[in-house]
Amino acid sequence: MVEAAEAVTETHGTKPLRVGLDIGSTTVKAVVLDQSDALADALFSDYRRHHANVRATVAGLLADIHQELEKLGRGDEPIHLAITGSGGLASQTASTCPSFRKSSPKPKPSTRNIRRLT
Repeated sequence: MVEAAEAVTETHGTKPLRVGLDIGSTTVKAVVLDQSDALADALFSDYRRHHANVRATVAGLLADIHQELEKLGRGDEPIHLAITGSGGLASQTASTCPSFRKSSPKPKPSTRNIRRLT
């Protein structure tokens, strides 16, 4: 998947836009950043209560993001999507996007593949 993202990046000559979704127990927050990495220069940002209808709220946010990017003439640029928050786990299972939880414990290292050096 990384190779595909790099191929898209090379095709367009720019870094992909980054879309971040934070899906919490009561709200969904979204931000779109470009190469500047400055929050003050965000192409889009919004905060919405989902009233337990997470899918519809996320779908609405993604549609609004696409509409805003179209207005800016950037609707055809590749994106990287990252999802975080307690609701992100449920959303991740329905997509191919990675999900990250702030409160999740660090994975324990596996010793299965470690060979003894002698």
